[in-house]
Formats: sequence, structure tokens, C-alpha cells
Amino acid sequence: MNAELKLKMLDILLVEDNPDDVLLTELAIKESNIQGSFTLANNGKAALEILNDIVSTGEKLPDLILLDINLPKVNGLEVLKEIKSNKSTSIIPTIVFTSSDAMSDMRSSYENGAELYIRKPNNIQEYKKIMKYIVENSFRF
Repeated sequence: MNAELKLKMLDILLVEDNPDDVLLTELAIKESNIQGSFTLANNGKAALEILNDIVSTGEKLPDLILLDINLPKVNGLEVLKEIKSNKSTSIIPTIVFTSSDAMSDMRSSYENGAELYIRKPNNIQEYKKIMKYIVENSFRF
């Protein structure tokens, strides 16, 4: 499949509770010219419910999950464990996208199956660069 075609059809599940980070991520993704769906879960429990609903109804799984660690209700590492331990959802590339720079969080993320661990940047230009990298390389995960 042509990588360019794949990029235009990217469906993303963003698991993020901070409205400012949601806005920055949405803006950066839109500026990357992605076409497809963009679903938001503002806590870990909601993310798991969305994925369970998708699996139970047989809908198309997201092409990519962007997952924060510090989430209400169910933290991101627990969400990651659930995603990667479920046969149906384990195939979804999951990128931990967080403000945490703790080595223990990074180690736990990779141990539990994250494809990448990326620390959130401080400004929109860096957000755009990171989103462009993620979008351009998502088909390789």
C-alpha cells in the first residue's frame, strides 16, 4: 500500500485529559493534512470503553493511539497494559505522549508494549514537528 495513501486515512484515538494539550495536538494533526477520524477520550476509563465498543461491534480499530500517562479514572500505564494484553487491540500502534520525564514511566511504557515514548514539547512548533514525525512514520510501527 502506498504510504501517502495510508497517511491520508489515519484514524487516531487521542487519550488526553488536558484541554490545552488536546487543542495543541488537534491543531498539529490538522496542519499535517490528515484525513480520517479523530476520537478523543479524556480519561483512561473512557479510552477502554471506546476500544471495547469498537471491538464488540466489529468496527474498524484506530490506526494509532496517542496515550497520556497521567489520566483520571484509569492511568495511562494501566490503559496501555489493557490495550496490549487484549488480542483484538494489541495490534494498534500505541505511542505514549506525556509530560512525564520519569525514567520509570518510560521503562514501564516500553515494557508494556508502547511503540514509542515521546515527551510533550512546550510550544506549538515542536508539537507540529512531533505530530508530523508520528504521522509520517505511523505506518512503520
